[in-house]
Amino acid sequence: MSAVAAVFAVWLFLFGVLMVPGGWAGTWIARQTKSSLFGYLLCITCAQLVVVCSAVVFAFARFSFFPHFNSGSSQIGFANLIFFVPTCFALVLGFRRAESLGIEPKQPASPVVIPPQQTNTALSFIRSTLPVPILYALVGIAVFGFLDAATGRFFRQFISDSLVAIVLSALAGAVIGYLFGWHKVSAIGLPRSATPYEMNAAVRKRKQDAPPSEV
Repeated sequence: MSAVAAVFAVWLFLFGVLMVPGGWAGTWIARQTKSSLFGYLLCITCAQLVVVCSAVVFAFARFSFFPHFNSGSSQIGFANLIFFVPTCFALVLGFRRAESLGIEPKQPASPVVIPPQQTNTALSFIRSTLPVPILYALVGIAVFGFLDAATGRFFRQFISDSLVAIVLSALAGAVIGYLFGWHKVSAIGLPRSATPYEMNAAVRKRKQDAPPSEV
């Protein structure tokens, strides 16, 4: 019973610490989608990313007051037990508050279509076909999967099966890359289906339409 009480005390403490960051993150999530279901799924995904990042930090730091991270067993499970519930709850509350305030995504601008260059056919096909978030997700898969396979410094810290660890690292890289690419196109005001050609054209158009700076 004392262990359950200790877990609840840690949850309450972390929830209090995460209230303000959760409000900021919830507002960002509300600006990404009008769908409440997708917003909740994004809250869960972001909470899981916080869990993974926290587990990696504590595994490297080797704090004496976290013996579960130093024992080499059940590290991801212990991190989920401690961090997932308060983080997810803070994100959901921040998202709900942003929804109640009427925060919605910006109306995406129509993408500026330019014909792809004819040089380097394979690269032109990729840049004119793959959406930016998907492209960043593929880069995240390659980077995180290779780093874990080469150095063992990500999920292989916690999982004995190297193949499963590399796959999970690649999936984490895909999520991080997709969210980063999604942020890039949303900041410009384009839909998530925008390709690199459309994004570059929108950036150039914005620079051309910007008023010249006063000297």
